[in-house]
Amino acid sequence: MGILVHTCPHCRTERIALEIGGETVQGATEYSRNAFLNCPKCKQPSCAVFSVIVRKPFGVVGQQSNNPAHNMDLMRRAVNQQGVPANGDPTDQNWDLTSLWPEVPKPRLPDSLPDEVAKAFLAGERNYPQENMEEAAAGSYRRALDVGTKHLANEMPDADDFARQQLNNRIEMLRARGRLTQDLADWSHQIKGLGNEAMHAMDGITREELTALRGFTELVLTYLFTLPGMLAARKADADKAKC
Repeated sequence: MGILVHTCPHCRTERIALEIGGETVQGATEYSRNAFLNCPKCKQPSCAVFSVIVRKPFGVVGQQSNNPAHNMDLMRRAVNQQGVPANGDPTDQNWDLTSLWPEVPKPRLPDSLPDEVAKAFLAGERNYPQENMEEAAAGSYRRALDVGTKHLANEMPDADDFARQQLNNRIEMLRARGRLTQDLADWSHQIKGLGNEAMHAMDGITREELTALRGFTELVLTYLFTLPGMLAARKADADKAKC
């Protein structure tokens, strides 16, 4: 069976062998084929477009000439006539992956995050779409909130006390200082895993609870880092315009 080793655009499992179930010629494009794929894990379909690329030149019996361009065209025609290989990965042979539909979704990442906060949030994004990885994703999102709020400790008059507080208390303190809105602070009381129970609350977290935690985390990080970063950039542009 032909396969394409790639990230599934639906369950986002990385380096999974998507099964090639059939192919068609792509319209009038002589050297391209559409291949229909199936993910063995989530069973969702996708489609790939492959284009001929001759990686190892070979002879075409009785048709070779002294013109390299002509010979390459003959080789491409020969590969195209054979179609996408019935065994193995086409990209290991004489085909390149041109596009995949649907595209693999890119992770949502707020701008201007400190490196450690971005790393934790991206870990959550990698695990979020995958079945049975809800607890791992939730733990990463919570870490992004924990590290992100602690990152602001030096801006607080009571830095040491702020850093020692539980995450939910830090959120309330940020609200009291005008860094977060009242609505976000109120929402935090409905989000699983932000209180004193900490990581133990992630055990058995549901998909609905994880989605709420993801959205809350993204908004909090946007308020704490992205919006201030945008404001600083606009101010810098305005200062340059005055010069």
